[in-house]
Amino acid sequence: MARKDLKEQIREGEERLKQLKAKAAQIAARERASQREKERKADAQRKIQLGGLVVLAGLADLDKGVLLGGLIAMADQLKGEQREQFIARCKARGDHLLASQAATNEKSAAAQAQNKEQEA
Repeated sequence: MARKDLKEQIREGEERLKQLKAKAAQIAARERASQREKERKADAQRKIQLGGLVVLAGLADLDKGVLLGGLIAMADQLKGEQREQFIARCKARGDHLLASQAATNEKSAAAQAQNKEQEA
């Protein structure tokens, strides 16, 4: 059997390199798609938990404009001089409601998220 000449070996090596680069690109694309999917799922879970908080607070039936205005008012409070006191009051009320809900075993996504945060 005749030995391949140098040009043939180079051509085969270049072809193999081309194939390996294509395979690496496919793997990288799959990894990027997987990462985007994980980020999308995490974002969806976060939104579900935030929606659960709106329901738990009894605000789900409010007009979107009213709800957004209330959130803006809260954001304004967080910029004020009494920021730390406001946060402490809000947290105490929220934690109390989440704890009472968990105690009655009617766990929502919001209560489950709160429990996970406290465990971490």
